[in-house]
Amino acid sequence: VLRGQPIETSGQVAPEIAENDPNGTRLRFYRLFVSCCLADARPIGFSAEFGKRPPVFAEDSWVKIIGTMIYPEQDGRRVPVLQVDEIEAIPKPKDMMY
Repeated sequence: VLRGQPIETSGQVAPEIAENDPNGTRLRFYRLFVSCCLADARPIGFSAEFGKRPPVFAEDSWVKIIGTMIYPEQDGRRVPVLQVDEIEAIPKPKDMMY
């Protein structure tokens, strides 16, 4: 449904794990999913692909990201990846549930 669609969203970034980033061109983008209370919060995310070395952000810092969703095959399965057009640091939201 989202393949090729433009995406603009905000969330947090962290280094991508090596097995998902063979060329060193990705960051991990995520938001926390809470179903009951903060104690059960789980990160839900995807790779953000820059096509070159990604910009440096402090781990878990907040960003606004704009790009296009693709679903390349990795280890025999389709994985969500955002091809990044723009990324910028933003302040931590007052209400992180939106």
